Amino acid sequence: MAMTTSVCIGFGGTMPETVQYTPLTLPPPLPLDLAFPVSPGLYKGTYGSHGNEIILVTITDKCVLQGQKVTGDPNIPAGRVTFQALLQSPLSVSQYGTWGLALDCDRHQIVTDIGCHIDNDTLTNQVDILETLRSVPLHQHPFHVPEEFNSREQTYPPHSVARFPARGQIAGHGYHSPRWTPAQFTVFADGSFAMLWVELKSLGFFFKANEFN
Repeated sequence: MAMTTSVCIGFGGTMPETVQYTPLTLPPPLPLDLAFPVSPGLYKGTYGSHGNEIILVTITDKCVLQGQKVTGDPNIPAGRVTFQALLQSPLSVSQYGTWGLALDCDRHQIVTDIGCHIDNDTLTNQVDILETLRSVPLHQHPFHVPEEFNSREQTYPPHSVARFPARGQIAGHGYHSPRWTPAQFTVFADGSFAMLWVELKSLGFFFKANEFN
């Protein structure tokens, strides 16, 4: 059963003049017999110079894993979608590229493909979503952060188990001119995950937010 709680919607490290509370519905967890390690819920992750932020991860009826900001920053505020990953299209090892990135020729097509998938009228029922997740091949593969990428974390799990095409939302200060940019969603066996923002050359690492500290 989904749970509803109240959270403070903040913007980066700056407190708004009026503290706003909105109800937050937490999605139900995935079945215990499902091997797919990333479960819907609250995650804490890194966003470059903005530091740590909290996001809500859900799996939509289009079989898209989606991250929505609970705490925002001056570029992408709270309540906005920060990334979307296409679970129906896991990447093969040959598509990882030299450092585990999507190949150059695929990057901008990723944004278009995910947008078309989300905009179509086809919905996926819960049974089909679970079958899709059960069919995702989970294989350990060495994970290395590209040398030219910025990362706030010092260490990462040494192996990923699945990777998916994704897109992330970026914008100017004040949510000016928002747009989607190609990314890769990388899953680790312990349920943590990484978002590789290809255009920004930045990597964000996310883990389940059981405690807020």
